[in-house]
Parts: sequence; C-alpha cells; structure tokens
Amino acid sequence: SVEALSQPRILKERYETVIRSLQELSAYAEARGLSAIFFEQMYVPSLKPHTLAETTRYIRDANAKSSGVPIRPVVDVGHACGQAYGLSGDDLLYEKWIEQFGAACQVIHVQQTRRDHSSHLPFAPSCPGDIRMEAILEALEKSLRSYETREWSDALLPPEEIVLMLEAIPSTAQNETEILEQLRQSCEYMRKYVPREGLTITY
Repeated sequence: SVEALSQPRILKERYETVIRSLQELSAYAEARGLSAIFFEQMYVPSLKPHTLAETTRYIRDANAKSSGVPIRPVVDVGHACGQAYGLSGDDLLYEKWIEQFGAACQVIHVQQTRRDHSSHLPFAPSCPGDIRMEAILEALEKSLRSYETREWSDALLPPEEIVLMLEAIPSTAQNETEILEQLRQSCEYMRKYVPREGLTITY
C-alpha cells in the first residue's frame, strides 16, 4: 500500500511476504506441470517492482529457492513511464528495460503509446506513438548477447522462447469493426519484423 511505502519495517515485511508467496506459487506451479510464473514491472511505487533496480532485486530474491519453476519478469514497453513519481534516465526508456531484462523474459507485452503514458493502443495508423518494433528487437538481441553480464544472470537462464504479446486494450467507445481492423493492422505491422514461424536469435 501507499501507506507502507513510508514505513521501512512494514515495507520490509510486505516485501518478504510477496517474495515468499511467489516462491510458494512457484513450487505449486511445478507440481502442476507449468514451466514458469511471472510478475510484471509497473510504473507506480506501490505496484512493485517499478524501477530497473527493484526488478533486478525481485528476480534474484524470488528465484533464491531450492525448488519450483523459474519466476520471470514480464516487461511491458508502455510501463516505462514513472516520471510522475520522480523516475528519470534509463527507468523511463523501454529500450533499456528490454536490454536489461529481455533475456530473462518469457513474455514481453507490446503496445503502442507515447513515452509518458501507458495507452495500450494497437499498432494502427490512427494510433501514433513512440514504440518501434525494430527498437524492441534490437534491445532484445542486445539483452540475449550480454545476459551473462547482468546482475540477475546467476538466478535465471534465458528461456528457449520469448513471446512478444500485443496488449491492446480497446476503448469502450469503439465498435467491434474498428477494433478488429486495428488488430489486423497491428498484426500486419508486427509481422514485418516477426514472421509467423518466429525469429531465431543466436547468441
């Protein structure tokens, strides 16, 4: 909670509860035959982790366990917009988030948005924004090729497959025909960079 953020003792207890809960879920997921569980980076201090440093800590602490499936981050390219809470520098660059954590991700959420919002728009001509597929793929390749230098690398290995998942959330004022057309346009745009059979990155 926001109240806990200003109380170090309570914040520490809450953090330890979250990490312990993730580890318990990880063991349960393994028993159920799942391959991983995920947490997503956010842009509000009370929805942790919300910085690059906090995400590194989450990866290391959550995966410091003797059993269970990997606990992986989900990077959302639109969530690098915490400027309202004092973030600056690399914390506000989706390219740096992917470069730092792309190799730890099994899923990356892709949306179109301006850098100071998380609009969850599709990749359609009617939805201009600052997110570029070529920048996402370039950062992901950098991440894979340098993952051994990351502070979290002793906690996680890169997955065999990384899914770039379109996360477009339509307006309630849109009709279905417009929504479906924008999704078609998004797929057309994304397929220019990632073919149906996927991409292979050697590192």
